Amino acid sequence: MDKPKQFNGASIVVQTNESAEKIVKETIKNGWEPHYVVIYKNIAEELEKLGNMLDVEVVRY
Repeated sequence: MDKPKQFNGASIVVQTNESAEKIVKETIKNGWEPHYVVIYKNIAEELEKLGNMLDVEVVRY
């Protein structure tokens, strides 16, 4: 989104399909670190296929 950064360092403001509260609670509950990668294109399907090809657990939020 076209908004100023809210924190020092590398940060970005985004719009998600799910509520931020739900995403944070689910990722913490599942033991994920609080760091995320943000890209400009939706490549979820491609990443899921790659994960399956590499026999890596795929978790979607």
